[in-house]
Amino acid sequence: MACSIFERSFFRRRLDREVQSSYSLRVIVSDGVPNPAADTTALTASSGPRWSFPKQRVHTAVTTVVVSVLDENDNSPTFIQPNSTNHLILLDPTTIPGRSLLQVQVK
Repeated sequence: MACSIFERSFFRRRLDREVQSSYSLRVIVSDGVPNPAADTTALTASSGPRWSFPKQRVHTAVTTVVVSVLDENDNSPTFIQPNSTNHLILLDPTTIPGRSLLQVQVK
């Protein structure tokens, strides 16, 4: 049994969850079409066969693959308080242990 795989790159840019969180890919597998990647319309039921009856039985399977993009922190944090130019924190020497010394706000 001869087998060939035709690969096509679907992602031409880096995936970004903030732009699109999932992608749907239609996968078609057939043992009767010489190049299913080049002739996918021949496999769809709506358009009908574009070739004469095959000499052998054609087996075709179609499925959808859903790719979910996971969230990744790809942005640098922006410090609101203390701001990025003020790195000095003055501490009271009488501060009780366990007390909060600083609250940082980041977006």
